[in-house]
Amino acid sequence: MLTVKEIAIKLEVTPATVYNHLKKLDKEIQSSIIRKKGITYIDDDGIKQLKTSMGLISVPTIRESIPPEQIIKDISDLVTNNLKGDYHILQSQIQELQDQNQETQEQNKILIEFINQQMEQKSFKDKLANLFKSNK
Repeated sequence: MLTVKEIAIKLEVTPATVYNHLKKLDKEIQSSIIRKKGITYIDDDGIKQLKTSMGLISVPTIRESIPPEQIIKDISDLVTNNLKGDYHILQSQIQELQDQNQETQEQNKILIEFINQQMEQKSFKDKLANLFKSNK
């Protein structure tokens, strides 16, 4: 909710202009107006009505001349374009995951080789220890 003065500043008009449009919209805007202690407050719906009345925004018009087939085609094109965008995003995410998987597999191979080497070294050390024990 804004005061008439705040609305006037925001819309770059005088408070008198705002009051003139309030009078012009009288019944349509009454539910959007609250008066407290001599100050007039207007809610968002009322501000929209004022802007429309002042010609600052235009009310959307419905074009009945558009055939339903064209509307369906336009919606279909929007959906298709959105799906294509989503498809490309998903493809890149899949590729990223595949790359990460490949990297993980390579790291696992290196780790397995390292573990095998460690086990071979331990086995070799154990054999040497056993050999020296048996020679004593």
